[in-house]
Amino acid sequence: MKYWRFELLVLVLGIAVVTASMVVGADATSDPTEVVAQLLVAVVLVGAVHWGRDGGFITAVVATLLYLVMSIPAFLEHGLTSDLVLTVGVHALTYGLVGVVGGEVCGRVKYLFARVSGNPLLEEETGVYSAQYAAEAIRSGIELWQRYQAPYSVVRVTVEPPVFDELRPGRRRTVLRQIASAARNAVRLVDDVAYAGDGMFLVLLPHTDLSGASIVEERLTREIHELVDAAEGTIGTEVISCPDKAEYLADLARGLGSTAYTEAPEEAVETVEPLGALEPIPPSEPPPA
Repeated sequence: MKYWRFELLVLVLGIAVVTASMVVGADATSDPTEVVAQLLVAVVLVGAVHWGRDGGFITAVVATLLYLVMSIPAFLEHGLTSDLVLTVGVHALTYGLVGVVGGEVCGRVKYLFARVSGNPLLEEETGVYSAQYAAEAIRSGIELWQRYQAPYSVVRVTVEPPVFDELRPGRRRTVLRQIASAARNAVRLVDDVAYAGDGMFLVLLPHTDLSGASIVEERLTREIHELVDAAEGTIGTEVISCPDKAEYLADLARGLGSTAYTEAPEEAVETVEPLGALEPIPPSEPPPA
């Protein structure tokens, strides 16, 4: 099963459960505040399933604040009673569990599906996607930009050799997996993370322009520096976007397209089928009068 099908299934089932609980379940009520509170569970679920842990956390916080605002009239009328405080606490806990825990689970399920299905585009050492997958994804992103001018960005993160020089192979693999996990947690579920070897990670950001990708770059740099306690200059990052650096992005895809990319990048560029001219498709001519 592909992740988008799993995402759709979870959303449909989740919204169905929430709707059923409002109509016939133990939580069925006609109180408008509680009806909206139940609907907010569905909103948090969407944030968690589609955007992962960070998206789930943000929607959970927003849902909790909205519920607090809606509860102000009840607090003014009845005061700070234990029942009202308990109700708010239960709703906040529910939003948090659905958003944060649900988002974390969905983030892991996406890559688990690829592993269980024996996807050859999954990189064994880090558990994220491979250079070949990144090449195909970048090609697709460039094609979408050519046809529909949809922005596409890649954040390239390079961990320099000094970070790994004194590490044993087992510890090196652990650090790589930790960096891959940090990268996955820093982006939306609609984004992807790939490992191209030699300490190079690629964060693939569809429908993201240069400014949006720059925000991701800053967050990733900060988190990875804290994670590996690296010295300044040992973690390099670069944002490559369409349309700002379309040709450069195409060259990157050509190089990644070869399984020998990390060993012989020059040959890799020559053996990969070219992407073609990076020119927007001209609009069709208007029909004759």
